[in-house]
Amino acid sequence: MLDWHAPAAWQEIRGEVRFHEPLRAHTSFRLGGPADVLALPRDTGDLQNVLALVRQEQIPLYVLGRGTNLLVGDSGFRGLVVSLKEGFREVEILQEEGDHCQLRCGAGVRLASLIGYSLREGLSGLEFAVGIPGSVGGAVVMNAGLKKQTIGQLVDWVLLMDRQGRVSRIERAKLCFAYRCCHLPPGSIVLSVALALRRCTPPDVQRKTRAFFLQKRSVQPVTAWSAGCIFKNPSQDTAGRLIESVGLKGYRLGGSRVSEMHANFIVNEGQATARDVLELISLIQKKVYLVKGIWLEREVETLLEEG
Repeated sequence: MLDWHAPAAWQEIRGEVRFHEPLRAHTSFRLGGPADVLALPRDTGDLQNVLALVRQEQIPLYVLGRGTNLLVGDSGFRGLVVSLKEGFREVEILQEEGDHCQLRCGAGVRLASLIGYSLREGLSGLEFAVGIPGSVGGAVVMNAGLKKQTIGQLVDWVLLMDRQGRVSRIERAKLCFAYRCCHLPPGSIVLSVALALRRCTPPDVQRKTRAFFLQKRSVQPVTAWSAGCIFKNPSQDTAGRLIESVGLKGYRLGGSRVSEMHANFIVNEGQATARDVLELISLIQKKVYLVKGIWLEREVETLLEEG
């Protein structure tokens, strides 16, 4: 049996492999301890080799997007973290018919980069996503977006790899998007997606995008260290309004604080620990339930030591 903690075990991997890698450098919260191993495969074949080693050595695995909806525990993760951000960054137009355009995007593409591409090319449809951090793959997995507009509405197909290294494509008719999720086969990894966009003049796309950005910047702490919205909105009301109504807007615990701009954001003020954030999340849930009778469901993912 190989010692997968040692560099020799990873010689067949062409992408970069790092050991005891601090995960705070890979999350927007800037929190979290180290992963035993971080692998950044270059392409599909490289990822298949990584997964073969995972199966062979039974390595605990977590697939990381851009870490923008993730809270990593202070002890890090005892296993392998795979990030697609160094490969899987292709963007290409597959076909055009009239003003309809199908765009293929690798899972590792930053949403901000994709929006920049759409601005230059005059492709409309993604304006609502401006200011949403993260990768295309992560955005599809959590069906990122606003109340009435989500990325799932644009997806034509998704290319996946299962944990056996097998690649398959799921067409739109068989995809099931819901509030902050896409029901994909368990354990599958998004490799790329096709988005249905529309040709428009670049100035029109820029105008719409700017309007969304200015609105978002006025109500969200877009430059703070956070993981975006902490809780899903319940059917009765928005999480932010509920948190504010029980007096927790601006509440500080350790180095973490409920944002004064938007109460559904928790920000790391510079010295926070993951424990601070977890305790603040629990405090919010309990107080909102006590006062309002509503239990807030977490939207942010957690990655703790035990995996």
